Amino acid sequence: MRVAGPAGAGARVPADRRARWREWGPPVFVLAMVCVVDLIGRGGTYFVAYLLVAPAIAAILAPPSVVLAVGAVAVPERILLGMYDGVDKPFEDNRFLGGTGALIFSTIVFVYFARLRLKRERQLADVTSVALAAQHAVLRPQPEAVGSVRIGLRFLAAAAEAEIGGDLYEVLSTPYGVRVVIGDVRGKGLEAVQSAAVVLGAFREAAYDVPDLADLARKVEASVRRHLPADDYVTALFAEFRAGEVRMLHRGHVPALLVDAAGEVRELRPPAPGTPLGLGHLGAVEPCVWTERCAPGDVLVLVTDGVVEARRLGVFYPFTERLGGLVKGAGRRRSLTRQPEGDFRTNLDAAAEALRKDLLDYTDGGRISDDAVIMLLAPGD
Repeated sequence: MRVAGPAGAGARVPADRRARWREWGPPVFVLAMVCVVDLIGRGGTYFVAYLLVAPAIAAILAPPSVVLAVGAVAVPERILLGMYDGVDKPFEDNRFLGGTGALIFSTIVFVYFARLRLKRERQLADVTSVALAAQHAVLRPQPEAVGSVRIGLRFLAAAAEAEIGGDLYEVLSTPYGVRVVIGDVRGKGLEAVQSAAVVLGAFREAAYDVPDLADLARKVEASVRRHLPADDYVTALFAEFRAGEVRMLHRGHVPALLVDAAGEVRELRPPAPGTPLGLGHLGAVEPCVWTERCAPGDVLVLVTDGVVEARRLGVFYPFTERLGGLVKGAGRRRSLTRQPEGDFRTNLDAAAEALRKDLLDYTDGGRISDDAVIMLLAPGD
């Protein structure tokens, strides 16, 4: 997963200017437009009542200090425009004084609302920060390679504001080869993160000690049944890389795909599909481990259902049809130089980014309805 480095001072200044414009621009625009329209009317119009809109907009967008400043400008502007519009003695005109008093009172109320909004925004930011920290502790950033297997990874959140969900993944170098798990927890939010932590904790503990992949899945299943509610379950796909091949075990998850060096895509269907973790006791057939050839130059593609269920105007994203062209050649060990759309470390990283961009470009409004993980794995030469 690529993480952007800290922005320099040159990158922060434009962001600060944009933030100031978002706070000051709309209310100042209202103040200016009321003044311009009233002046154009040459005293035949009376637009000063619309000055109340400026602090109201500021209360929605800006901190209390900006609301107060906008109100402080709006009051004298109202008095001056009133005199221009023919109010000879604005401080003796009860109707005009009533409107001015309403503007002052409303500004004070809007300052209070802005303070309340700001407080709630900070509380939400704190809660979101804690939730993200919890999820990032569960989903550790993956390195460029684990053992002899290179990795390209992207996580896509359904909600841009909060990357919190139940998708999970892990790649470990163990005495029995590089082992991988990818899965999707039933549900969303912090409860889903907790369930994902149970699965990943069991996998990380057992992957180093259990030689057989089927026994490893049973260990994880036991933890799920022990720690999750009875009606919860987790779809998962386990993989184990060995020389020239990959061994897999299916537990109700999206099937894996294999893309060879020529861009040919092959779906790796399990001979005995398994039930999700937590529902193993309901399965009539015991899921079995099966082996597929995975040579150097091939790419194993693992995704969660947020990818295959993405759609535009009700039509699902043609994932399999587009995959070959986007991933072709990514399994070769070759570093990339800076590209027009970004600086990628490896072919796999570039391919993962291309998949992410193509998926979002296809969907309605560039948004997906469920969290998604895209994981590309290439064995060493």
